[in-house]
Amino acid sequence: MRNIVLKSILGLIVCQIAGLGLSGAALAQPSYDCSRAAQPDEIAICNDPLLSAADRIIAGAYDRYRGEFQPKREVARRFLSDRNGCGSDRGCIAAVQARMLSTYASPEGNGGTLPWLTSYAKALTGFKAAGLAANGARTGEPRFPGECALTRIEAVTTRFGEPASYENADSGTAISYANGLSQVSYDRDGLYDVKPGQPAVICLMSIPYDCPDGDTRGREYYTLDLETNSDWILGDTQHYCGGA
Repeated sequence: MRNIVLKSILGLIVCQIAGLGLSGAALAQPSYDCSRAAQPDEIAICNDPLLSAADRIIAGAYDRYRGEFQPKREVARRFLSDRNGCGSDRGCIAAVQARMLSTYASPEGNGGTLPWLTSYAKALTGFKAAGLAANGARTGEPRFPGECALTRIEAVTTRFGEPASYENADSGTAISYANGLSQVSYDRDGLYDVKPGQPAVICLMSIPYDCPDGDTRGREYYTLDLETNSDWILGDTQHYCGGA
């Protein structure tokens, strides 16, 4: 089933990339010289045309980026450290790349986001999460991008703490887990069948870095519900760092 889903997503990604006007040559090369690539993440990007395309776009967005709360070089250093920590895990790399681009493109940059990159990260992370569930994923709290853990859904409410129902879907959704993590959404799409007690694998996708000092909101997590086989990516708070 997941092979079919991945093929469908990849088909959509190819169409979206074609819409960007990227040629095969542009897809084949990241922003750096692959003959000098030494780190596992660098090599993985060179071997993946989608990650290579994302890298080139990110480099262009970074050139225009000025940084809102932190110096741009420090923000870039932290993102690259997370990407290095991914090793050859392409789902992890794609997730970090997606956060890099969304940061560099906003608020003062003009780069734009890549929905297909998030879809790619989600698909690859889903395969990893399913494999970990089958082989016995570790428990606890994932602390670094690319880390996953087996847990259980503890509570499902609206954003305001009320029991979730079809009638109050416009009040959003808050999901808490037995390992202490939580996720928040402004809507209920794709989350109607999420119930307390269901086993799940949750993976840390990315961490924000252009944030006011002390503001740590905005980590994004991927979740695979092992009972319904549904999955989603949500942040840990209603507003990301620097927001309301």
